[in-house]
Amino acid sequence: MNTADSIDIVNRFFAAIETLHRDKYMRGLKTFSKRYGINDRNIWLQRREPERNIFQPAWLAYLVRDYAVSATWLLTGEGEFYDFEKKKDLAPQKNRNRRKSVAGDTDTSGCE
Repeated sequence: MNTADSIDIVNRFFAAIETLHRDKYMRGLKTFSKRYGINDRNIWLQRREPERNIFQPAWLAYLVRDYAVSATWLLTGEGEFYDFEKKKDLAPQKNRNRRKSVAGDTDTSGCE
């Protein structure tokens, strides 16, 4: 079982995923888990039950390194959500829900 501080960190991790999705820097949790090879079942179970001991510290590192989320905010809840020095290099995701095939038909296979 995790401590109250650990549960707070887990909850901030999932809040960060939601914020990144809302700000259009990420499509969502499924995309995140697929990109980093995280078992979907584990990440969804951790989200549903934050007290479970499944969470991996590397998940935080991915947000800090690749999405300019502040490590201080993730660990303590203090300060700004984004590390603005790193955020200047972060570009919003383009809408990848619809891709045109060679014949001009809409391909929605990239949808989640």
